[in-house]
Amino acid sequence: MTTIRLAAERRLAALLPERQATTARVEVRVRDGALHVAVRDDGRSGVEWVPGVGISSMRERAQQVGGTLRASATGSGGLVETSLPLGPG
Repeated sequence: MTTIRLAAERRLAALLPERQATTARVEVRVRDGALHVAVRDDGRSGVEWVPGVGISSMRERAQQVGGTLRASATGSGGLVETSLPLGPG
């Protein structure tokens, strides 16, 4: 759970200074034996969004526990999705 918490905290902390976002939405779901967290923001769009060191380190942490992290620009902001397996494994 620490990995998910850190990923969400880091993403939310970066929204205002880096993305100039005014709104963020965090979705948390349990599905197919995994915890899924999506953080969407309304930050700068129309600008090439290249994930930096923060996203890379969050992706590495997720992979270390068998999970995934995807980051992308959307038509109206950005999206970071993290999925981590629940239980042994």
